[in-house]
Formats: sequence, structure tokens, C-alpha cells
Amino acid sequence: MWDRGKPCPYEHTNAEEQIVHCDPERHHRRSVRLHGYDYAQTGLYYVTICSHNHECLFGEICDGQMHLNQLGTIAHTEWESLPERFPDVQLDAFVVMPNHLHGVVALIKTGQTVLGTVIGGFKSLVFKRWREFCLENGVKGRLAFWQRPYYEHIIRNGADLERIREYTRLNPQRWGEDSDAPQNL
Repeated sequence: MWDRGKPCPYEHTNAEEQIVHCDPERHHRRSVRLHGYDYAQTGLYYVTICSHNHECLFGEICDGQMHLNQLGTIAHTEWESLPERFPDVQLDAFVVMPNHLHGVVALIKTGQTVLGTVIGGFKSLVFKRWREFCLENGVKGRLAFWQRPYYEHIIRNGADLERIREYTRLNPQRWGEDSDAPQNL
């Protein structure tokens, strides 16, 4: 256990060049990534990226159909354009939901692209496009709309992929049962 009287192994300096000590009881983020796994290797990955505080920012579900608003349309468009920005990426099933996105990402060349880089790039691009939209249209836009981590699952076989495709396809119809739906949080 770390002794609070000693410098934390994750200490850093602030703007005044003073050492800032961290308290592992308060300042910790547990990784949900598979320890020791190389996320730059060829494979299929199922990701879920949530909005900040699970707010419904991307549209709404009506009669089991997702209706994207402007931000949802930007997220949809940027997701579809990922293979243009990352040539070693192919996309499979995906859906933008009111407060999250589910998608299957295929890394087709080992070592060229890291999954985290793709997801970070996506989040940045959506934010950039949203900010441009807000400035062009005189809209006061929010500064934070992504939750920091994202969920990822390594797809291990064809049955797993088919189950995920089905779940993704039916997600808007099952919105009332979704653990990310506001009424279920």
C-alpha cells in the first residue's frame, strides 16, 4: 500500500513546477483492458463509447428506431469515415444510440494501428466537427460529451461476432431494456 507521506509513483508537476502528490484512494482509474494484450494486433473488437454522464446527446428512439440529431449525425458520419483516416481499419456492424455508440472495428494489419488510437481519433474528430458546427451556426456547444474510458470486447470467433451483430442491430428496439438508457441508470 502506498504511504501518503511519500511521493506517489505517478506524481507530476503543475504549472508552478511544484510536485503534486496523488492519493490512490481518490486518483485512480482502473484499466478495463486485457492485461498484456496487444491492441495493435489483427482482430475484431466490439466497442461501446458512452456520452458524458450517459446524457442523451445524439438523438432519440421513437417506435424502436433511432433518430439522430445534428451531433448524432456527426458521430455517425465520423464513424463511417474511420477507414479513410485509418487504412488498416475496417468497420462492421454499428449503431449510434441516444447516449452511446456500439461498433465492431477490425484491425487488418498487426502493429500498424492501435485500437485506442482509432477510438481517440473518433472522439476528437466528432468533437472538432461539433465545435465547427456550433461556431458556424451560433450555437453554444458543450465542451465535454464523451465519457473517458470506452468498453471493448475482443471478438474471438464467428458465433461471438454474430451475437454482437444481432445485439447491435436490435439495440434501438430494445432501448427500454438497455442498461445505458436513462430510466435504467
